[in-house]
Amino acid sequence: MLKWNFGADPTTLSLMWALFGAFGLVGNMLVNRFIDRAGAGRMVLLTSSLIALSLFLWPWAGTLPWLAAVLVPWGLGCFATNSAQQARLVGLAPALAPGSVALNSSGICIGQAVGAGLGGWLLANDAVAWMNWVGFALLLLAIGLSVTIERSRRAARSADPRKTGHAAAAHGCKIEGCANSGVRRLQAGSAPSTSENLFQ
Repeated sequence: MLKWNFGADPTTLSLMWALFGAFGLVGNMLVNRFIDRAGAGRMVLLTSSLIALSLFLWPWAGTLPWLAAVLVPWGLGCFATNSAQQARLVGLAPALAPGSVALNSSGICIGQAVGAGLGGWLLANDAVAWMNWVGFALLLLAIGLSVTIERSRRAARSADPRKTGHAAAAHGCKIEGCANSGVRRLQAGSAPSTSENLFQ
C-alpha cells in the first residue's frame, strides 16, 4: 500500500518499518514500567486504543510524513498489547499461566491469518479504502469484549469478601498466636529468641 499510494521506494519502506519497530520497543518499555501501577487490564485497554486511533486516522494520512505520525500510536500499542494481555492472563490464574499464554499466542496467530485473508479479499475486490474501517470495527469489538471481561472480574472480586477477609483474619491469628506463645514462654521463665518469634 505504501508503494501504490505514496510511491515509496525500498529505502523509505525500510525507514517506515524501522520507525514502527522503534516505537514498538518504546511501547513495551513503557508498559513494563507502569503496568504494576496501572494494572494489566488498563494497559490492555490503553494499548489497544492506541492502535484504534491509528486505524481511525489512517484515511487522513495523505503524505508520508503524516503517515509516519499516524503509525506512531500503532507502533506504541502493537507489541505492548500482547505483553499486557499475557500479564493479565498470568495474574488471573497463575497456576494455569503456561496454558493460557500458549492459547493466547495461538489466538494471535489465528487472528493474523484471518486478518490477512480478510485484507486480501478486500484488496482483490478493490476495497482498499475499507481496510482501516474493517480493522477499526474489529478492534472496537475486541476492546469492548476486553472491558466487559475486566468489569466482570472486578465485580466478582468485590462481591467475594473472602479473598481479603480470610487473608486478613489468618494474618491476625498468626500474629496473635505468636504473641500468646511469647507470653507463655515468658511466664515459664524462658524468653523466646528473635528467630523463634519470626517463624512461629
